[in-house]
Amino acid sequence: PGIDWGAAQINTTSNYDPTLLIVTGWLENQIEHHLFPTLSVAYAKTHVKPIVEEVCKEFGLKYKSAPTAAHGVFRHLEYLSKMGRGLGTGGRYLGEFGVAEQKKTL
Repeated sequence: PGIDWGAAQINTTSNYDPTLLIVTGWLENQIEHHLFPTLSVAYAKTHVKPIVEEVCKEFGLKYKSAPTAAHGVFRHLEYLSKMGRGLGTGGRYLGEFGVAEQKKTL
């Protein structure tokens, strides 16, 4: 059946520290933006972020947030490097939701 849409958004998104808001384009709420793209940044940060963090804990999902923008960019480049080498996926192709697709058997 595949992965839940909301879980896919959380698993494939990461927030950045808000110290460089203009440079990063408000990426400190990227997870919330992927879940609720029409919410304002202020509302997402003050009202939605705590709820999303709690739901992640409840369902065992990792809420990813980089401590600095530089750390977030480095982590992203590291992720791209791993995926380019097939690491972390068992050599399987990553489908559109960033989840390794499994072969169907007859």
